[in-house]
Amino acid sequence: MTKVSPVTFPGPSSLSYARLILQLALRLAPHPVRALRALRAGWSFRARGWLRTPPFLPLPPRDYIEWRLYTAYGAAGAPTPPEVERYLRWVDRMRKEAAPRE
Repeated sequence: MTKVSPVTFPGPSSLSYARLILQLALRLAPHPVRALRALRAGWSFRARGWLRTPPFLPLPPRDYIEWRLYTAYGAAGAPTPPEVERYLRWVDRMRKEAAPRE
């Protein structure tokens, strides 16, 4: 059984994963379209077999998140809520461009 613990981003701001998620939720709550966009992007990061392992939540694997952050920001960086929102807009734009055209 894998123990789940919070991910702490490296860098000067030292935002915890939970804190970043909370900040994003507060920023996106008044904007349903943006919130839906965030949920859709978050769903794509879920771990395989998440229904078979406690805590039975569609959370991404910690190692994967750490690797993604390291490749994007290096050892001293962490995303800010505006950067995450920019990423979500980019994902949405890429989905629309990849959609089959009639």
